[in-house]
Amino acid sequence: MEERTLVASHRATLFNFPSNLFWVMWMKVTVRYFARYRSLVGKSEEELEVPDGITVRELIEILKERHPVLKNEVFAEEDDLADVNVSRNGRYVRFDEVLRDGDIVAIFPPVSGG
Repeated sequence: MEERTLVASHRATLFNFPSNLFWVMWMKVTVRYFARYRSLVGKSEEELEVPDGITVRELIEILKERHPVLKNEVFAEEDDLADVNVSRNGRYVRFDEVLRDGDIVAIFPPVSGG
């Protein structure tokens, strides 16, 4: 595995498997946790280096691996995305939307009012 810094904020990793040779570009996103999720994770924000071009759904999978408490407490149901809202740069997003370098992603529980 070879790594190169392309520019100050970007990194690429060369993976050499027996039948494949490919580069993975990396980007940084900031994840902000609100309400119950902040309490479960134990922090309000973190910056992550993730593969370039991942979707919101793929980011959630990464978060579940980084924070098993989310996997057990929030995403334990069959339809595990039903109880989470996600915004990117202040706007609600679909789970299939692609993230970009520098995005700020907010994770929070559904909001209801009366």
